[in-house]
Amino acid sequence: MVEEQTSGADKLSTPLTSGITTISLVVAALSLAALTWHSVSGAGDYRPGKVGALYSVQLTSGQIFYGRLEDFGRGYVRMGQLYYVPVLPPDPKTGQRPNTLASQRKSDWHAPDWSVIPIDKIVMMEAVGADSQVAKLIAQDTP
Repeated sequence: MVEEQTSGADKLSTPLTSGITTISLVVAALSLAALTWHSVSGAGDYRPGKVGALYSVQLTSGQIFYGRLEDFGRGYVRMGQLYYVPVLPPDPKTGQRPNTLASQRKSDWHAPDWSVIPIDKIVMMEAVGADSQVAKLIAQDTP
């Protein structure tokens, strides 16, 4: 007759330790699922600032927009009255690039009234000072 030998590890595998291991794996899986959902859904209390105020928005592409915050929600901001600094060739006399502000509504072919920007495309937002050059240029352009 052949007798089976058991190792010490087999003796430790009791219903109690198997249950604890299963519970630990379930808790870890649920924690990972919750963390993933939170990251993907943009969940969280994101409040970029006062609606109606002027902001600069730097995108992950490097583009910077200036405009009024019209709305925000889970995962987006909606900006209106948007402006940007166009890339223009240098002045032949001075060699410097002109520092101008272009209205997206007036300059772009589709003349958008507003733009929705996903939060994951935003590097940062800053309030535009009321006495800043940008605020003055926008005020001059607004009827």
